[in-house]
Amino acid sequence: MDTNTIAQELRDIIQGDVYFDLPTRYLFSTDASIYQVLPLGAVSPKDEVDVQKILAFSSQRGIQVHARGAGSAIGGQALGQGIVVDFTKYRYKIHEINREGQYVWTDPGVRYADLNRAAKPYGLFFPPDPSSGNYCTVGGMTANNTSGAHSVKYGITGEYIEELQVVLSNGEKIHVKPYEVDSPQFQAILSRDTMEAAVYRNIMACIDENRTQIASGYPDIRYNVSGYNLRGVYENGLINLVPLFVGSEGTLGLITRIKIRLLPIPRHEVLGMAMFKDIESSGRATIIAVDHGAAAVELMDNSLVSKAREVDEALDRSLPKELDNVLMIEFDGDDLAECTASLEKVRAAICDEQPLAFEFISATTTADKEKLWGIRKAAVPLANKIKGDAKAIGFVEDAAVPLEHLVEYYEEVYACSRRHKVTFNVYGHAGKGLLHVRPILSMKNPDDIEKFRKISRELFEVVEHLKGTPCGEHGDGRVRSKYIQCVYPDLFPVFLRVKGIFDPKGLLNPDVKTNASESADTENLRYGADYRVVVDTRRTIFHWGQGNQEYQEQIEMCHGCSTCTTVSKVVNMCPVYKVTRDEKAAPKAKANILRHLIQGNLDTRKFPYSPEFKEILDQCISCQSCHLECVSNVDIPKLVLEAKARYVLRNGQTFQNRVVTQVERIARLNSAMAPFVNPVMRTALMRKIMEKTVGISSKREPMRFHQETAVDYASRRQKLKNPDRKVVYFTGCAANYMQTDVAKSLINVLEHHNIQVEVPEQHCCGLPKLSNGHVKEARYDVISNAGLFSYYVKKGYDIITGCTSCALSLKEEWLFTVDNDDTHLVSRNTYHLGEYLLMLQKDGKLRQDFNFTMPERVNEYAYHSPCHLRVQSGANATLKVLQQVPGLNIKASQAGCCGMSGSWGMKKQNYDLSIAIGEDLGKVMSQEGVDGVTDCPTCRMQIQHLAKGKDGLHPAILLARAYGLKV
Repeated sequence: MDTNTIAQELRDIIQGDVYFDLPTRYLFSTDASIYQVLPLGAVSPKDEVDVQKILAFSSQRGIQVHARGAGSAIGGQALGQGIVVDFTKYRYKIHEINREGQYVWTDPGVRYADLNRAAKPYGLFFPPDPSSGNYCTVGGMTANNTSGAHSVKYGITGEYIEELQVVLSNGEKIHVKPYEVDSPQFQAILSRDTMEAAVYRNIMACIDENRTQIASGYPDIRYNVSGYNLRGVYENGLINLVPLFVGSEGTLGLITRIKIRLLPIPRHEVLGMAMFKDIESSGRATIIAVDHGAAAVELMDNSLVSKAREVDEALDRSLPKELDNVLMIEFDGDDLAECTASLEKVRAAICDEQPLAFEFISATTTADKEKLWGIRKAAVPLANKIKGDAKAIGFVEDAAVPLEHLVEYYEEVYACSRRHKVTFNVYGHAGKGLLHVRPILSMKNPDDIEKFRKISRELFEVVEHLKGTPCGEHGDGRVRSKYIQCVYPDLFPVFLRVKGIFDPKGLLNPDVKTNASESADTENLRYGADYRVVVDTRRTIFHWGQGNQEYQEQIEMCHGCSTCTTVSKVVNMCPVYKVTRDEKAAPKAKANILRHLIQGNLDTRKFPYSPEFKEILDQCISCQSCHLECVSNVDIPKLVLEAKARYVLRNGQTFQNRVVTQVERIARLNSAMAPFVNPVMRTALMRKIMEKTVGISSKREPMRFHQETAVDYASRRQKLKNPDRKVVYFTGCAANYMQTDVAKSLINVLEHHNIQVEVPEQHCCGLPKLSNGHVKEARYDVISNAGLFSYYVKKGYDIITGCTSCALSLKEEWLFTVDNDDTHLVSRNTYHLGEYLLMLQKDGKLRQDFNFTMPERVNEYAYHSPCHLRVQSGANATLKVLQQVPGLNIKASQAGCCGMSGSWGMKKQNYDLSIAIGEDLGKVMSQEGVDGVTDCPTCRMQIQHLAKGKDGLHPAILLARAYGLKV
């Protein structure tokens, strides 16, 4: 099959993107599951017509098709050897939200959290709440029939899907909704010579012939999403294919638009945390809580409680020593008193009437509820942060049993764990009888793969015996499809017939739902017994721990969960992906492509130095957000820096990057000639010349240089006679040469606290060079600076910087660039200004002689927290300090990344994307009566650029004014 010809033919017929290059195919070869299947190619359709053309084309050519949402499914249902259809890049429009009718029409690529955010102003919400809600798509939720914690009260996705638009396997688009069989509308459909008519006729006949099996063949449990749902499809004179398509995992057709029923948002929630000494008591308490009408009952077992204790000393001290497991019990509704009373009844039932829980904490305020949920949120991600080859594997994580059998299921789960001597992480939706059981196994180890098979089979038999289902909310996928025949011995032939009706050529996700092969769940493993690394991963440029073993560990730590593809403002994550929604921009893409590289799937001699690889690397702007928020704590930014350094070492540096990495030399030169340079640089002609020669966007305002540097300013000041403290100031290039008002203010504020400030001549922190792969020169700067500043530390000085990026560099990046005593000493003794002042405040030494009045044109300051500050200790320190100033009205902006990222946003090729990333911040700062405050010099530049006439002040400047200091 000539992939180039197929790709070109697709490009000729659709408007969307077509990817048949090997690197991109590998990016789409994995999802959040344990599987890996290299597709023929991937496409991102722009509209429904594209989807029709893709399916018609694939049908004609005999090519498999695999629908993909966020790639967050654990079962591997988004993978296949044909064409992967990515619905996230373009198909994310919400078409209508109807308040009166309480419904929404939406594209499948809309993220669940974004849908609910859009519905909130209407007082409505879509109740099923998967834990992946920030990034999973409603199309994926529909295809898998997903649910979450609150399904105890609200049920599963399928209960809310009213109508669908679906493209059938031959490219026909149909509108799926309930029809009266005798209605003229439905009879008109049947009269046509179409696949739709054939589907309806054959499905009606199939159901008529198998009504007895359909009526008795399904487990008697609400949360079963295994197999195909034929119940209610054709009965009482109505035909409705919606229940059949929901949960079909892309095997019957591709869903292109969804009508979802919404509910009014409950006005109140109350939360309780019940603590237990044993799992049996917890199981019994779960039944009591559900019987009282709880909206959610969530379990966190001993394995996660123990892990939480290990990594969080404060949490360990706050939890009772005898604690084995925890239940989070929530009630919601419009009557707060009623919710509170219901929670109290549960407390009394499980603590007083029956001695099941030994402690119960109730929470009604937002702060208290967040504190309790925070315990669970802190513990569950720990399952993904296990170092080494063994990981918490999801393959028996979706079974659900009737609540009356929950205690017995607990007992069987832990007996299985003991029998195989494998640790199980157990948590999940106890209130619906569904446990996320994740055994700790190495899928590289043949013995563990055999344990995988045995554990899977044994727990399935347990669930079958308890009249449950192996699949309660995550979908069958590749990992559970082989059990469908066992769950439905009488119905499985009917399922095969249904599959044949919708997909006669067997091209729609054929390895899912109807694949009964006994080895289906252990084929196509991402890490299998034959997994090999073909390169020496310990030969690195940067320092990666002892023996550099952390390099490979970090690459393999990414399990592809897709958290990093979050596009909402709830989390920061990758600002580039949020705008482009391109798989190559996703942080996981970097780890994914590096894993394929070290495996030898990509040419190890050529690909790391190719334009294709550089394109993927260049979509990382080193904001560090993914590292901060990654549930597995994968250091993607450092992996990218390593890859860029190798690329530059082989290929050399571009002229543009050579210029922007020499910011210190250029700034020193231009400062010396500031009276001449500044007016010349501001001319339109010079800006055009800079754009043509260096690639600096002419739309950017040139930086203004000052002849008197921060070092000059400090050298003229008298030393304090009896200082309480001594600090050495790492100015950074911006504060030393361009934004000298920041340096002057910082020096004055510290001196106001009787702190002696030394400002020695220094080099750039090295971050611009590191982020552009210029490691050799960066090392020179680091060695020189570290030697100088460690000298001051040894003399009793603390290191202060007002630049967030410099602080990050000194604290973290110097350590892996040059691993010596000097860099470690600098790292331990470096403080960002806000962090240092907050430390003074905690010691009772922050001066309170403020005298601040808001400027006439400013009603409120919006504080923008730079990305590089959020990943450091003392991330909230600046805002906490500023909020202590009487008369200063300041609030956090919550607008996300500014889009500047140092010199990245200055480059011509990045300008439009930079502005798009910073759009929300620009809107906040452009409001009348609002001005910005930020610690980062380039964030300040972006604020001034996006919100004309606004200052974007550094906190040091505000504090100097608040103290009445003349700078």
